Amino acid sequence: MAYCGLLFALIGCNAAPDAIPTQVAEIATHTPTIDATVQPTETEIVSIIERTATRLIPTNTPQPEPTMTPKPLSFAEEEYVHTSFGFEIPLLESWEVLEFKNGAQFTAPDGTAAIRIAYLNTSVELQGRDFTRFAKIHSEQQFGGLGNYRLLRTNGDSSRSLILEQSAGAEGAVVEIMTTFSKQAELVTELSVWRTPTSSYLREELQSVADQVYFNSAVISATFPYETYRPIDLIAQSSAIEIPFGWEQIGASDDSIVQFRSPDSAAVVFAVRRDVETENIPRETLVENVLKIMRELVGPDIFLVSNRVQPDNSLRVDFNTEGNKLQGSVFLEGDGAEANLLGYVLETEKADFYWDVIDTIITSYQ
Repeated sequence: MAYCGLLFALIGCNAAPDAIPTQVAEIATHTPTIDATVQPTETEIVSIIERTATRLIPTNTPQPEPTMTPKPLSFAEEEYVHTSFGFEIPLLESWEVLEFKNGAQFTAPDGTAAIRIAYLNTSVELQGRDFTRFAKIHSEQQFGGLGNYRLLRTNGDSSRSLILEQSAGAEGAVVEIMTTFSKQAELVTELSVWRTPTSSYLREELQSVADQVYFNSAVISATFPYETYRPIDLIAQSSAIEIPFGWEQIGASDDSIVQFRSPDSAAVVFAVRRDVETENIPRETLVENVLKIMRELVGPDIFLVSNRVQPDNSLRVDFNTEGNKLQGSVFLEGDGAEANLLGYVLETEKADFYWDVIDTIITSYQ
C-alpha cells in the first residue's frame, strides 16, 4: 500500500497525497566557509576589426594579489591523542587544540586555517543518495552559520567516500572549506580543512596532515548515534527543539507544520500548530481529533494503539498503520482553541535504531 502522508511525502509516492502541503526551507548552517574570489586574467585584448596587430590594453586591468610566502608547518615531538576516542594525528606546534565529545579542531595561531576531525554515528549504514544527502546537509548545517554558504563541487564515490568543496563567510571574511566524508558501516568520519584565501598555510599541506589521522577501533564502540544536535526555534509553535546534525528540515521555522527527517527517511519528527478545541473536551474526543489529523498527515490506515495523559498534562496518542509498516506517537498540548502537536513516525523495521535519537529530540522540545 502506498503511503502519501507525512513520512512518504518526503520521499515521494505515486498516489495523490492527502497531506498538508509543506514548503522546503533553506537550512541555515553554522561553521566557517570560504568564498574564493576568482581573479580576472590579464590577457591583452587583440583587435580583430582590422588585420593589423593593433593591441588594445584594458583600461582597468585588475592587479594580482601579492603572492603570499607559504608558511611551513612545524610539528611537536608527540602526536595528539583524543582523550576518549584515542585517535591520533600529528600535533602542529603553537596551534590551538579544541577537543570536543566526538572529535577535535586544530586552529592556526593567526586564525587563518584550521583542521577539524569528527566521528558521526548515523544509527544505520547510509547507502548511495542517503549518504550523499547526509554529507551535504551536515556540511551546510555545520558551516552555514558563517553566512553565504556555497557548495562548489562534489567528488568521490557516494558508496564509500565523498569530498565537498565549499565556501562561506561575508565579504572580507571568506573561508575555503574542503570536507571529506568516509564511512565504515554506520560510522562516518568527517575531515574538514579550511583556510582564508590569503592564508600563508597551503591547503595541500593542511590536507596532508588531516590525512595522517590514525584511526582507533575504540571509536566505533565509543560513539553514540547522532552525538551532536542543533537548536531550532519553532516560531509558529512558540517553542524550541533540538535536531541532530544531518537531519533535513522540511518547512520554515515559522510554518504551521515543520518536519525533520533522518538521512534514510526511516524516521520523521514533526511539529504542527492546528485549530483544535481543547478546553472542556472529553478525552475520547481529543484522541479522535488527533487521529483525524494523523490520518491526514501520515495516511488513512492509521489506527489507535493507546493513549494516556503525560505528567506535563499533554495527551499522548500512540498509533500504527495496517500491515505494521509505520508506527509513531503524537503529543497534544492545547491552549484553548489551538494546540501544538509534536510527534514522530518510524518505519517499523528500523524503529529499534532510532529510539534513543527520538527520545532525545522529543524531550528537548520546550
